[in-house]
Amino acid sequence: MAKARVKLNSAGVIDVFDQWAKGDGMARGERVAAAMNSSAPVESGALSRSHEAHVVKHSSGRSVVQIGSDLDYAAAIMVSTGYAARALDSA
Repeated sequence: MAKARVKLNSAGVIDVFDQWAKGDGMARGERVAAAMNSSAPVESGALSRSHEAHVVKHSSGRSVVQIGSDLDYAAAIMVSTGYAARALDSA
């Protein structure tokens, strides 16, 4: 079966995605980041305060909400404990 490829070349369609990312998408991203901060597998410390949501615009014009931490070790803990996935499911 042939695969279909869709390319967004309409400024109006790209703007819809941009508005979603800055509105509803960012609100959900902030909820996920807050859930990640509250469920980080530590009693206190930098990890439980480090998760943030940001709108990232790709070169194709598509905007997405990215959630993460600026700590070097955060990704390893997110993957090994699964708290990030649980936070995403709960938000």
